[in-house]
Amino acid sequence: MISVESAPFSPEEIAAEGLKPEEYEDIVQRLGRHPNWAELGMFGVMWSEHCCYKNSRPLLSQFPTQGDRILVGPGKMLALSI
Repeated sequence: MISVESAPFSPEEIAAEGLKPEEYEDIVQRLGRHPNWAELGMFGVMWSEHCCYKNSRPLLSQFPTQGDRILVGPGKMLALSI
């Protein structure tokens, strides 16, 4: 198993990419190695709030998805329906 403590990046550099320590550990586990600088940046962008709603998804799940006032429920077609 690869040690996260041996990461080629400092905790500050990882945080600057918008990643939490546990997310960096997940990246290492998925890749089976430490990411390079470009990969770290790509994970930081793709796992950002803008791209994947990582922080707001739990809050969004509290909204109703069906009812008289719901025009279009959640899903991929939402943007195309407006």
